[in-house]
Amino acid sequence: MPESATAIALHLVSINRISEGLALLETKADAGDVEALMQLAVWALSGEHGPRDLARARMLLKRAVAIGHVDAALMEIALTANGSGSAAD
Repeated sequence: MPESATAIALHLVSINRISEGLALLETKADAGDVEALMQLAVWALSGEHGPRDLARARMLLKRAVAIGHVDAALMEIALTANGSGSAAD
């Protein structure tokens, strides 16, 4: 069984080929790969491999939730509950 794009991207990042790993994830996320969306969201939340961007993380999570990713839904609920990455209401 071939490795997932996310596994390959994580390997690239681990050997300091960060831009290649990010580019692979972005390409796969644009194509609707739910695991790529989730990994990019986690990195956007943490600020790992780029600036911390809560609004971007929420956008990526929303896309993952729409595809059916349960963990993304839970993360989105938590961010909504604490008001992170969106306008105050």
